[in-house]
Amino acid sequence: MADRGDYRELARQCLRQAEATEAPETRAFLLMMAQAWMKLAERRDQIQPRTVEIGERAKLHIEGSQ
Repeated sequence: MADRGDYRELARQCLRQAEATEAPETRAFLLMMAQAWMKLAERRDQIQPRTVEIGERAKLHIEGSQ
């Protein structure tokens, strides 16, 4: 799974391409894509701490049962 930095970089690429294009439809599409990548980055920010917490609990459980 990509990390939040990867998603943010993809958003930046879309923004750069949107600035470079003259076609309004293409610009609108690229701006929507940039927004979607940023939403994924934000979601990843919310999920990652929880994933780490679950992983730590699993590790403690495994170590405790040995």
